[in-house]
Amino acid sequence: MKTRLIILTFLLSASIAISANAEDLFEYSNDDAIPEVVVDDSIRNAYEESYLVKLVENSKTADELLKKQREDELKQAEESKEENLLKNKSYKNYKDALQENDETIGWIRINGLSVDYPIMYSGDDKYLTINFEQEEDANGAIYLDKNSNGTWGNVNLIHGHNMKSGKMFGMLDEYKDQDFAKEHDNIEIASSEGVKQYKVFSVIVADSDTEEVQYSFSKEEDFYKYVDKLYERSVVELQEPDDYSDVIILSTCSYQFNNAHTLVCAYNR
Repeated sequence: MKTRLIILTFLLSASIAISANAEDLFEYSNDDAIPEVVVDDSIRNAYEESYLVKLVENSKTADELLKKQREDELKQAEESKEENLLKNKSYKNYKDALQENDETIGWIRINGLSVDYPIMYSGDDKYLTINFEQEEDANGAIYLDKNSNGTWGNVNLIHGHNMKSGKMFGMLDEYKDQDFAKEHDNIEIASSEGVKQYKVFSVIVADSDTEEVQYSFSKEEDFYKYVDKLYERSVVELQEPDDYSDVIILSTCSYQFNNAHTLVCAYNR
């Protein structure tokens, strides 16, 4: 009898706590209480057993409903977030492109330039000569470097041909002019992570034969030191990056010397 009353007290307290959290999910009426007039132990025990079972059942049901309520709230928040993202042109283009080609990993757009393309990833250099529609094409496509493993990280190297027509990354050479670099310093990237705005902070002429872009860092401070080095090598004077978590490096062929590449580096803001 004493043990049963202890359990009853514990469950009653738990039930009250759950009811307080769930508020309108459950209401206990006076009809659930054990009548005070019941003095026979066997009858009173039966009331207690029945009441204990009801408390346990209601507690489990309340937990399940609260869990579903949280899941519904999370789902609604995700749907609302997606709805807002789709208002962005680059993100909508990315989602549409993904439906057509599942190797689409993002979308890049630079205001004032013809750069407005899907970003592909295939794990190799396939998109050097293949376009978004999977056709042979000298323009190729814009693509995320094969060493990225198809994920967006601290450093993201994005390739595109330097076409004389100005298509793909044909206008990146113009960033060697300081006024041009400052005027077109915003780069927008849309991906599964959402939409990010990047600010150009460095323009570099690098030797693709001897220099490799670093992707992984053993310490966070090593990543920041690496970005500092990118800034110091810039051929134009731009604002030093601050308060960032990742950078993109747009790479295209250049013609200062054999295997020269122009790298336009930008940090998220």
